[in-house]
Amino acid sequence: MLKYGKMKDKLYKKENNLFQSLNWLAFQEEYGRQVVNLGDCSGIVFDLPFGKKFVWVQKGPASISNFEFQISNLPKGTIFIRLEPSVLTETEIKKARLRLVTKGSLLSGQASPKATRVLDISNNEEEILAQMKPKTRYNIRLAEKKGVEVKRLDSEDILYDLLTKTATRDKGYSPHEKPYYTKMVKDLAKNDVAHVFVAEHEGNFLAAILVSFFGEVSTYLHGGFNEQKRNLMAPYLCQWEAIRYAKSKGCKIYDFWGVAETDDPNDSWAGISRFKEGFGGEKVVFPGSYDLVISNLWYNFLSLLAKIRRIARGL
Repeated sequence: MLKYGKMKDKLYKKENNLFQSLNWLAFQEEYGRQVVNLGDCSGIVFDLPFGKKFVWVQKGPASISNFEFQISNLPKGTIFIRLEPSVLTETEIKKARLRLVTKGSLLSGQASPKATRVLDISNNEEEILAQMKPKTRYNIRLAEKKGVEVKRLDSEDILYDLLTKTATRDKGYSPHEKPYYTKMVKDLAKNDVAHVFVAEHEGNFLAAILVSFFGEVSTYLHGGFNEQKRNLMAPYLCQWEAIRYAKSKGCKIYDFWGVAETDDPNDSWAGISRFKEGFGGEKVVFPGSYDLVISNLWYNFLSLLAKIRRIARGL
C-alpha cells in the first residue's frame, strides 16, 4: 500500500504529469492557445486587459526550488506567472516573493483543485474493492445486476450533454464550451491518453466520464450524469470500469481530481467529495496557486481594478 507522502510525490512527477506532457500541451495549442516553454515546465498564455498577459503553469513546477524559468520566452506584456507547485515552503515563498492566490486576487480562485483524493490501484481488483466503503461496493454490484453497461465510446456529444445536464442541476458547476471537449476527446483519445466511459441502460445514457492515463497516474477529468434512472447507480459502475481499464494500462494511482478542502457539509463540493470518498484512498492537499509577479506596477493596478469591479457588482 502506498503511503500518503509517497502517493503525493508520485502524482505530478514529470513522467506522471499529464498537464505538462506533450499530449496535453499539443491539445491546448490545437484549441488555439499559445504555449510557452519556461525551461523546467511549460505554461499556457492568457490575455488580460490593456494588452497584458499572464502565463498559467498547470500542475507545475513540482518544486519552486528547482524552477528556473526562461524570461526571454515570455510573451511581450506578461505581468505574472501563475504556478501550482506540489511542494512549497515558507522560505521558498519569501525568496521568490510569491503571492498566494485567494478569492480576492487578480483572476481570483484556484485554477486546479487544491485538494484531491487518490486511490492505490496497484493491487488486485479484490483488494481495490476492499478499500471502498460497503455502500460504494454495493452500488457497483447493483448497477451490474440491473443491467447497466459501461462502454468506451469517446463521444464528446454524450459527454457534453450530460455535463450540461449536471450544470443545470448544480449551479456551482460551469462546463467549458463544447469545442473544448470536442478537441480534447479527439486529440487525447487518438493517442490512447484519455477516453470517455459511458454508462448505458436500455438505450439511455446515464453517466459519462472523461478519464486520462499517463505514466502511472490515471485522472478523472470531467463527468456528468442523468437524473433519469438514478436508482441504478450508474456513476459508480462508470468509475469502477474506468479504474479497471486504468489498471490494465499499468496505472498504479487513480486521481479523482477534486474534492473539498474541508469537511464542511455546506461546502459546494461536499456532495461530490462524499461520492469520491466512497471509493477509498487518501485525501491529498497541495499548497495552492501562487503568482510570480513580473511587473508589480501592472499587477497591483489590475488587482485594484478587479477589486473595484467586484465591489461595484456587490460581491
